[in-house]
Amino acid sequence: MIRFFACALIGALSTLCLPIAARAESPPIVLEVLGRAPVLGQLRSTAELRERMRSDSSVFLQAAALIGLTNVQTDTLMHDIDAGNLRYVVIPRHLERTTWAADGQAHVLNNVIIPADTHGWEIDIRDGRTLSEVFIPAACGNLSINHRLLPPPHRDAVPTPPPHRDAVPTPPPVAVVTPQPLPPVPPPPPQTIVRVQRQSIVPWLVAGLALFIAGHNTTNTTTTIINNIPSTPPPCWP
Repeated sequence: MIRFFACALIGALSTLCLPIAARAESPPIVLEVLGRAPVLGQLRSTAELRERMRSDSSVFLQAAALIGLTNVQTDTLMHDIDAGNLRYVVIPRHLERTTWAADGQAHVLNNVIIPADTHGWEIDIRDGRTLSEVFIPAACGNLSINHRLLPPPHRDAVPTPPPHRDAVPTPPPVAVVTPQPLPPVPPPPPQTIVRVQRQSIVPWLVAGLALFIAGHNTTNTTTTIINNIPSTPPPCWP
C-alpha cells in the first residue's frame, strides 16, 4: 500500500513538472519582421510616441500589465515618457517578453528573438536592486521588457577599531599661579659724611727733635766721664 501511494505521488509530481521543463527547454520565438500586429503602430518621433500612448491608452495599459509591470510601475513608465526620461537605442535581440495586439486586445510572447539592428526607446524602471528595461520598437510600438539585477551599492570599508587599552588617567589640572608684583625697593639711606679734622704734625716733629738732642747730649756726657777715670786705681782705704 505504501509503495502504491509513493508511485502515485511520484507520478503526480512528474506530471506537474513536465510543462515547466518543457517551457524552460522550449526554443525562443524568432520574429523575422516587426509591425504585423502592432500595439501603438509605427512611430517616427518621441512626440508621436506620447500622442499614441494617450490615444491608445487602453491597449497600452493592457500591454504594460502583460509584460509584468505593476500599476505603480506603469504610472512611472508613462510619466517618464511624458517627461522625456527615455533613450533612443538599438534594442537587444533577445527579449524576455514582448507584446502584440489585434482587434483592440493585447497579447504577450515569452522568450523572443527580434531582428537585428532594431531601433526604439528604452525606459528604465528601478525597483530595489532589480532594473526593468522597457523597450518600445519604433517599427511597431510593441511593449517589451528585460530584467537585470543591479550590483549591491559600494560601501567604504569600515576601519577596524584599535585594540582596547586601559584608560589613561587624566593628569590633574595644572594650577596657574599668577605672579604677584614685587614690593617697591626702599630708597637707600642717606650717606653720613664723616669729616676727619687734620692735625698739624709740627708739634710731633718738634718733640721728636728735642728727644733726639737730649739723647745725643747724654751720650757725650757719659763718654767724658768714662774718659776721665784714672788708670791707676786709688789706694785702698783702711
